[in-house]
Amino acid sequence: MAATGQALIACGHAVAATGQALIARVHALAATGHAPTACGHALAATGHALTAWGHALATTGHALTACGHAVAATGQALIACGHALAATGHAPTACGHALAATGQALIERGHVLAATGHAPTACGHAAIHPDGRERVPGHPVICPGHPLGRAGARVFADLARHGDGKRRGAMRCLSLLSLLLVLLACSGAPEAPLAASTPNVDQVGALRGIPDRGFDPAVVLIDVAGAGWCAGALLAADLVVTARRCVEIPCGDPACPARGVQVAGPRDLTTLRILVGDDTSSAVERARGREVLLPTGDTLCREDLALLLLTDPIDDVAPFLPSATGAARGAHVRSVSLAAGTKTVRDHVQVGATSDREMVLDEAPCAGAAGGALIDETNGRLLGVLSRGEPRCGADPGWDVATRLDAFFPLVERAMASAQMSHQTHQAKEKKGPIDMGASCAEAAECAAGDCVTYEGAQYCTRDCSPTDRCPANYRCMSTRQSTRVCVTE
Repeated sequence: MAATGQALIACGHAVAATGQALIARVHALAATGHAPTACGHALAATGHALTAWGHALATTGHALTACGHAVAATGQALIACGHALAATGHAPTACGHALAATGQALIERGHVLAATGHAPTACGHAAIHPDGRERVPGHPVICPGHPLGRAGARVFADLARHGDGKRRGAMRCLSLLSLLLVLLACSGAPEAPLAASTPNVDQVGALRGIPDRGFDPAVVLIDVAGAGWCAGALLAADLVVTARRCVEIPCGDPACPARGVQVAGPRDLTTLRILVGDDTSSAVERARGREVLLPTGDTLCREDLALLLLTDPIDDVAPFLPSATGAARGAHVRSVSLAAGTKTVRDHVQVGATSDREMVLDEAPCAGAAGGALIDETNGRLLGVLSRGEPRCGADPGWDVATRLDAFFPLVERAMASAQMSHQTHQAKEKKGPIDMGASCAEAAECAAGDCVTYEGAQYCTRDCSPTDRCPANYRCMSTRQSTRVCVTE
């Protein structure tokens, strides 16, 4: 493969040096009516097909991009190509852009080979089948049904019309081209050997969360009149924000967008028990509801928020500070709620979309009870509360929808003005980062962000990352064997 890579680079330099002259020659031949060489004539006649090949490669995930990243990461296979990719930082620059832009790079390469009558020995002579498939020793045929296969059939049909003698010359000049297209069409990016220090990561499909283990005491449990459970978040010693569906009696069709009235009125607030703890079996009742402030509408869609004033203050828990601004699309939050009787946390949850009153969360739908807290992972402020799962509970793929706190901030301020300030409020300003970064794990399901990485002999919980989603202090972002990027310890 290294020899082939060197041959391709050498061929590329030759094309770059002589390409314009050869194009002018083809145009001159066409203008005078003289037929070019068999190879030049065939390639010129099928330039559109070759262009389509280049576009097909570019539109199917840029196989060369993946190749470039792999080679640049390991510095092993395809040495010559790898150096070129590493130098430019763009896999398509060397090959993909030439293919995708016009297909002329391939045509010019064919002209060079036709003019010289030589093919690099590294490629050998490729067997060409009547149906357009090519086989190079040690490499697969072009994928059945792939655009490359269909375009190849047209190329060789054109060659056949020039006679057997000219076809043999054309086959020789196409041998290098055949190898290049076969490698790109079926195998995608050539697999470079992975360095021993490349991280290996186990990742969950849908983020369901892990036990919170006391990390978020200000997320409280709400026993809804013995009929079910919700979650809520303390904003003051005697003020909890939760989902509207937890304090009012639902009616009608609950689907969104709303087709009519969705609430029949408030529940008996004294039947709403507020408990502090990590699970329903051990949590302690600390208060009950006494008054509720609600949005002015009569639906749950886009208005699934309630501010519940309590009969007794919960003064030994630091409440959340409400955020006056929402999370942008692509931001990450911590989601804390109640699932199967246990308070659970999902860390580094991506905000998939936002509207003026709601946001979509990339997590398993309905894996947390309504009223759960959405927390800004950068400053610990409260962004909203869980409303519902979409398109339905248990859907795969699916997502959660949360009601934005900032959309109802005047109502929040009015409720806080009526509430009792907690003695612990100053502690709520402390920033809270990922809860289990670096904690030992055996599989991804044990981690709050759903990522368990093995790196340099250690196995621990982590999270994904990107150039715009930087890792916490003492961690760096690395590519993994699974072609993802996660944070690893420095």
